[in-house]
Amino acid sequence: MWRDLTFWNRENKAKLSQLLSRGYHICSDGKIRPRQPGGSFDTPWVFVKRAACHNCSFWHEIVFSTFGIIPSFCRAFCHKVVAKPRNVKELFQLLEIMPSFGIPGKCGVDRRDYTSAPYAAYWYANSMSQGREYYGIVRKGIDEGISPDISVILKKGCTEMEAVLDSDRWHEAMTPHDQEMEMRLEDMFDVGNIEFTQSDWLKSKIKHDWLKTAYAIGDPTWKELVPGGLDIFGFQPVTYHQLPDNEKGKPNLGIDEDAPVVPASKHNLGRTPRQKQVKPQSKGGG
Repeated sequence: MWRDLTFWNRENKAKLSQLLSRGYHICSDGKIRPRQPGGSFDTPWVFVKRAACHNCSFWHEIVFSTFGIIPSFCRAFCHKVVAKPRNVKELFQLLEIMPSFGIPGKCGVDRRDYTSAPYAAYWYANSMSQGREYYGIVRKGIDEGISPDISVILKKGCTEMEAVLDSDRWHEAMTPHDQEMEMRLEDMFDVGNIEFTQSDWLKSKIKHDWLKTAYAIGDPTWKELVPGGLDIFGFQPVTYHQLPDNEKGKPNLGIDEDAPVVPASKHNLGRTPRQKQVKPQSKGGG
């Protein structure tokens, strides 16, 4: 009885309140579920094939991110093959060949500020042996389809969890407190592995966001993917450095920059700078 009540300290109550305020709700059977399960409009990822049993909505968002526990599932089962395309052109090329691999994965822009490259692709395995098998498939496919110079690695779990505890120590037993917390959260939540299909229009929007990222970070390969290198993202500034200089070495914009500045008052609000009066020169003769 007392051990059950110790769960309801101020910190855990606040964490649950936070989850309930951002899209979770208590259902009629007492389980906590997402109010509207589904995909995100703002995601930077195109999912080529979803991982059937990697219930990241529960393990990562709730158990780890909210309650600070590296979950038992992630410790024992989660393995990932990670590729880092060097530019957005290679990202699009990778998206084209990923379906031929036949394994669960996604690719897109990595927005996290603690990873080393803007583009990434992930494939999900359920064991070390399966991860090594997937690594061989991905390495061979990228070598033959794009370039052998693209980085491909096999790792365990999420980067955020590795930052807390190196994954080569995840075999160590969880503390009794973490084990009990995880079991309690599994009893309270029924998140399930959220299934959704990314529509063609959403994938198109995500690809456009990829190109915008490339444009913003100075990756010039986006021009090879847009017909004629058309600038579809913004505007070109009006430039002045190419104008002929006047006698003072400044661009001649028709404004007298030497005119005295008149202090603002109710009598001159809205006045434009005084234009320089140019006197007509008399033609020769005498």
